[in-house]
Amino acid sequence: MSKIKSLADQLRDRIRGDNEIGSSEIPVAFGKPATVLSRIGVSGEQLKAFFDPIEEYEMDGTEKILIRLDKKTINLLRQMKLAKNIDMTKVIVFSLSHFLSQYPWLGEYIKQTLNNTEI
Repeated sequence: MSKIKSLADQLRDRIRGDNEIGSSEIPVAFGKPATVLSRIGVSGEQLKAFFDPIEEYEMDGTEKILIRLDKKTINLLRQMKLAKNIDMTKVIVFSLSHFLSQYPWLGEYIKQTLNNTEI
């Protein structure tokens, strides 16, 4: 009777066995990372190229704002936190910074527009 294990116990044992100290592979739910990557059609290099800049991004802001996001985006950001340990604030700040860097003329445009506006 003591040998009966729940599915959760079996999965925990499997994960512990697959991820012993010194193992270079990180367990992913129901499969190895290589299996997951091949299933979604992404190479390890593409994944690294996507996540490395976000992980290396240095946040230096001190201002806080309240933003509204849809449930799908929030769920994805929460899952990214669990999967890669990247804070959702860091992803949002990096994404906004990356977006604004693509339009370097935007600051000057806003400045000129404000100067031309009659108050």
